[in-house]
Amino acid sequence: MIGLQLALDVWGYARAAIVGVHLTGSYDGYRAGWTPVKNEMGGRIRAIGGFAEQLFGRPDAAFVGAV
Repeated sequence: MIGLQLALDVWGYARAAIVGVHLTGSYDGYRAGWTPVKNEMGGRIRAIGGFAEQLFGRPDAAFVGAV
């Protein structure tokens, strides 16, 4: 989450894709913390796999190619 905030708000990236963010099993408790992130930056984030992909969506050609 901090890495996303740095990439998008400090370093000026327009969008980011996250991979390997485990939010299942023993990490279920962290899911609630991602809802505010989705509300603030959700349009600029996509994820590959699991709950994060359900929350933010998978990166598609339009997301990857958008400038």
